Amino acid sequence: MILLKKRKNVNIFEVIYAYIILELSKIWFFKLYKGKVEGLDIIYDLIKKDQPFIIAANHVSYFDWMLLYIVFQKEFKKKVVFLAKEKLFNNKFLSPLVRGGNAIKIDETGVSKAVLRQIISAYMKQNIIGIFPEGTRASDDRLLPAKDGAVKLAELLKIPIVPIGLYGFRQMWPRDSLYPRFNKSNIQAKISIGNCYYVFSNKHNLIKMNKTQVKDAHLSEKTDMLMLQIQKLL
Repeated sequence: MILLKKRKNVNIFEVIYAYIILELSKIWFFKLYKGKVEGLDIIYDLIKKDQPFIIAANHVSYFDWMLLYIVFQKEFKKKVVFLAKEKLFNNKFLSPLVRGGNAIKIDETGVSKAVLRQIISAYMKQNIIGIFPEGTRASDDRLLPAKDGAVKLAELLKIPIVPIGLYGFRQMWPRDSLYPRFNKSNIQAKISIGNCYYVFSNKHNLIKMNKTQVKDAHLSEKTDMLMLQIQKLL
């Protein structure tokens, strides 16, 4: 059973709706697309060490965040708090899902101080922060240019990023389709969890960086390296 925490601004009908959609997502992935998850031991090891982390995945489908939410709650009893675009909260179909899943709303201009406080609050409650660096769904299997939010956040919180590759998700629910598709091509969908990516120079001796040292070139380089790690998992 997928549990959704009810907040003051989330009514019971939204919670029920979100629960039904998430349960259907499980069927689509595990049954129709014979879905499997690789690299669970990496997450188990982090949780055993009580090590906070961010997950960062490629983005091709509405199923992306739903199934990651499901897997982390099912396997690790951990909630993933995703960063979601403001427009998703205004979408009649998606709003109950992102609200029921306690996603954090961000706008196109970036992360405000208020949003940053929400992220830090979620982190302090031992939740996992979920980010899609591309910021939008790709129309094919090629990765889009990524934003540097995941790297910035990892440096701020001094925690690693766990790259995740989502394979077969575009076929499950393409960007240009209103509804999920059946598995006519007999594809096996897959969630591949990679090794921790530390944005610091030495993962055993995290360097405290002065804000003035965090240059655009540095962030761009680290973000490119993160996306390369994700690409290797596809």
